[in-house]
Amino acid sequence: MLRIGYLTAMAPAGTFDAEVDRLASILAGNAPVAMRGMKRAINEFARGKLDEDAADQRARDSMRSDEIKEGIKAFAEKRSPRF
Repeated sequence: MLRIGYLTAMAPAGTFDAEVDRLASILAGNAPVAMRGMKRAINEFARGKLDEDAADQRARDSMRSDEIKEGIKAFAEKRSPRF
C-alpha cells in the first residue's frame, strides 16, 4: 500500500503511538474551519455522496476567511499561526 500511494508512512509498532501523536499535533495546528471542510468532503466522498458544488464553495469561503489571513501573516512573520 505504501508503494502504490495508499499509505504515506509506516511506523514500527514501538513508535506507533508517538507517530500518531505527532501527526495529530500537526493536524490540530491547522486552520479549524478548513480542516472541518476537508473532513466533511472526505467523509462525503467515502460515502459516495460528495456534493462537489458545496465542497467547492467551502474551499472558496476558506480562502477568503480570517484563517487564511492569519496563516499568510504568520508565514510572513515566520511564526506559528494562532487560530
